[in-house]
Amino acid sequence: MAQIHEGDAAELHARMHDEAAPANDDHKRSFDMTGGSLPVAEKGDLQDVDIQVGETEEGEEPNEYEKKTLRRIGDKFPKKAYLVALVELCERFTYYGCQGLFQNYINNKPDGTDGTPGLGLGHAGATGLNVFFQFFCYITPILGAIVADQYIGRYKAILLFAGIYWVGLIILWTTALPMAIQDGSSLGGYIAAIIIIGFGTGGIKSNIAPLIVDQYDRRVMAVTTLKETGERVILDPAITFQRIYMMFYACINIGCLSLLATPFMEKYCGFWTAFLMCWLMFCVAVGVLIFCKNRYVVRPPQGSVITDSFKALGLMIASFNTDAPKPSWRSANGKTKIVPWNDHFIDELKRALRACKVFCFYPIFWVCYGQFSSNFVSQAAQM
Repeated sequence: MAQIHEGDAAELHARMHDEAAPANDDHKRSFDMTGGSLPVAEKGDLQDVDIQVGETEEGEEPNEYEKKTLRRIGDKFPKKAYLVALVELCERFTYYGCQGLFQNYINNKPDGTDGTPGLGLGHAGATGLNVFFQFFCYITPILGAIVADQYIGRYKAILLFAGIYWVGLIILWTTALPMAIQDGSSLGGYIAAIIIIGFGTGGIKSNIAPLIVDQYDRRVMAVTTLKETGERVILDPAITFQRIYMMFYACINIGCLSLLATPFMEKYCGFWTAFLMCWLMFCVAVGVLIFCKNRYVVRPPQGSVITDSFKALGLMIASFNTDAPKPSWRSANGKTKIVPWNDHFIDELKRALRACKVFCFYPIFWVCYGQFSSNFVSQAAQM
């Protein structure tokens, strides 16, 4: 059974809502973007709180008055999170450094008459394979999440898929060598490489962000005193998580800068040199994963919400009723088979399905966004 952990997220969401709410806000509940209510402790105005309550001890959770009056700050940044962010930086450096060259690599003729020698499939073939690769890389994270949550845990899943990724990069690099292009073996190697790399990047993508959060252990607020000023403040996990993810996405953006180098390597030295550089950079990520293993906070698999969600969706479809998977509905309708979730899980799943309406606009966005690494690259090459 998958353990349901949305309570922590709901609590953090409610706290952030309270921070942003005006002082005279009379609402007693917090609501998310889908309209679902998040229960929070009912609080009156400051005058309703007993100001004479004693101060909370150092490191303990603040009382209601302190939550309303003390300044909130982020906790010390966990150094272990930098190691995870470094892995993501190297992986994104590799991904964007390679993927940005695929359009020209597939399009260019092997004899080099229209640029650096490539596979020679032309513009249409290059766009088709490039779009397939991007699509595949956004499907495989589902598999990576299931493998990690249901079977081997996040760290081992990242290490496993990093090994798969590493093999794909070896195939991509070696089949891009001039002798391989001349022998006509590059096309098969490229197709095999993008499929293997797609599995690798998907498995890493779905687990690296949760792993970096696992490196920070605090889940509740705590009172502390600043040594420099003597000010009593609240260490708020929500603020710390924001800082962690800001650093995480900064590393992703730094990794994207590989595209400043790889096109020049393609032009002056050949595609294989750029792919080799990306492989070497990925070796750094694998090395950090392996040699810093004992420094990570590694949590065991706790069950996959994805598999339970698909099972619940199947029951909804079979019964033509969105409440059919609920244990309460099943007991009331004579269903005796035990299901590994509760009513709250199904309510959350229904809210998630309502939120999926935003995906109706995604095809429009991706049709435009996909041009940056496909048609626009070919257009620039012809100018």
